[in-house]
Amino acid sequence: MTRALSSNLNFCYTLLFTGDSEMKRGCFIRALLCFENCRQKAEELIVEDSVYQYCYFRSLRKEAQCLRYMGLHKRCYKVLQGYRNFGKDDWHSQEKLFVLLQLFDLSEQFEPQKSDYYFELLSNEANYLKGKQ
Repeated sequence: MTRALSSNLNFCYTLLFTGDSEMKRGCFIRALLCFENCRQKAEELIVEDSVYQYCYFRSLRKEAQCLRYMGLHKRCYKVLQGYRNFGKDDWHSQEKLFVLLQLFDLSEQFEPQKSDYYFELLSNEANYLKGKQ
């Protein structure tokens, strides 16, 4: 189990670092593929071990960032909305905070009626993290 955990975790981190590198070079399609593959792998494994939570939210945030750089704001919004169907309410991290911030920002453009809902989620996450420090 430990060997499987470490090889899968190494795989996820390799994808994250490669995606960051590709993004810095301006190869957004390659970066997007790295982040998407990392997110999918973390989705599979997050149920077994919560250590993949960071990989999941980090790759989701970076994937959204790539989509925004490419001008695909509506696609970015749909990808981030998918998180709401997957994420658990007891997972808290700064990466999750950034995901909620992007959701709130994009919701004002595409679904203004949902912006209050995302603002509430964002506020709750920020308050939780503030109280944790």
